[in-house]
Amino acid sequence: MLIDEVTGILLEAAEVAVLPRFRALAEGEVHEKSPGEVVTVADREAEELISRRLREVVDAPVVGEEATARDPRQVAALWEAPEAWLVDPLDGTSNFVAGRPEYAVMAALVRGGETVAAWIVRPAEDRVYVAERGSGAWRDGVRVRRGPAPADPAELRGAALTRFLDPPALARAEATAPRFAELGPGTGCAGVDYPRLLDGEQDFVLFQRTLPWDHAPGVLLLTEAGGVARRPDGSAYRAADPRPGLLNAADLACWNTVRPLLLHRNCRTAQAGSRKRADRTGSSEDGRGMPEGANAPRIRLEPWADAEAHLDLLRRNNTPEMTEHLGGPETEEAVLARHKRYAQVGEPGTGQMFRILLLPGLEAVGAIGYWERVWREETVYETGWGVLPEFQGRGIAVAAATAAVANARAEGKHRYIHAFPSVDHPASNAICQRAGFRLVGECDFEYPPGSVMRCNDWRLDLTAAP
Repeated sequence: MLIDEVTGILLEAAEVAVLPRFRALAEGEVHEKSPGEVVTVADREAEELISRRLREVVDAPVVGEEATARDPRQVAALWEAPEAWLVDPLDGTSNFVAGRPEYAVMAALVRGGETVAAWIVRPAEDRVYVAERGSGAWRDGVRVRRGPAPADPAELRGAALTRFLDPPALARAEATAPRFAELGPGTGCAGVDYPRLLDGEQDFVLFQRTLPWDHAPGVLLLTEAGGVARRPDGSAYRAADPRPGLLNAADLACWNTVRPLLLHRNCRTAQAGSRKRADRTGSSEDGRGMPEGANAPRIRLEPWADAEAHLDLLRRNNTPEMTEHLGGPETEEAVLARHKRYAQVGEPGTGQMFRILLLPGLEAVGAIGYWERVWREETVYETGWGVLPEFQGRGIAVAAATAAVANARAEGKHRYIHAFPSVDHPASNAICQRAGFRLVGECDFEYPPGSVMRCNDWRLDLTAAP
């Protein structure tokens, strides 16, 4: 099995090349490879061993940190080769040289530019983290799910690695620090900072430098555990993308809270939250939405929770006016069952359900979600939303649909997301168009069960550039 084979290789490298030299480096075994950057004999020997053995598992180019330092052209394999290995033989070398235990041995497998498997070995703590795309994240053989972060910034703990920040960004980080419960400088080792985020020791981490061997393993671990890794503009992380800036968070609600505090206000954002399951389609809002841009409403998508306030929103949505195009109101028993389903955490990529909160007061104004379904012999996402009547006409549904689409795109699981508003509901059809969906045509859609509705099939390609 690939995961076990590579884990064994990294553990062997740690045992043979790294651990014997921890706090035992001899004179001449540490060198400066660039200003402020050191390399040791342990880095080089571990990378040589790992690279040789990885090629025996999957015969693909190896983009290793130390080999790339000698020949930067090697990094091109990430976008030129069908598959490539990434290797950081000793992440946190400065810590290792100083005798601090915050160091790691890391690897990732990149296929078509996307990270599909990741490994982080922490020799000093005898810890192993692994992830495989679509299969989850694991710590020492136990599956890990990152829980939601606190909603209040004053309760959030995080890190901003300030070494590579430009002066304005550094000033913003320093000015923002009092807003959080904790804002530290990080450990100097991505192979430690990502697991700390995964394990709940911190809620967010901001990096400026994004070398692929430093971040590809941790990003896959985090996202497979339900966390979020995005560029400052809201776009998803890709190992072959050399742009600076990467904000990692426990969930998208946390990402959306931290981003405007730490990063420049003009950066474009996406909004969403941790994974929840939904199962009802439909949409409702007055079609007179406000335009995007400066006048667009500011919203946050909050993950659905087993709380009275969330159940109350479902009841407020369950009126004849709100369900006119959804088959009418449900019974109280059905509403309670729906609330329970919404509050259940699904597997990564299977769907999410949110409350729509209007900023700055965080007033609940509606609900939105997306979920998996099979449509015309293809598994896709379906989305639906509802905005309370007193908040319609402000563009809230468009903003929420755009945020939900951004989150579905970040999942990287399905190509298409569909919406199926009734042909007799012009407002919802207008929202689909303004949110970037393309009209495929009309179709018969069974909802509620036993009742056939005539709907428009709106589709958005999640693989296209936003």
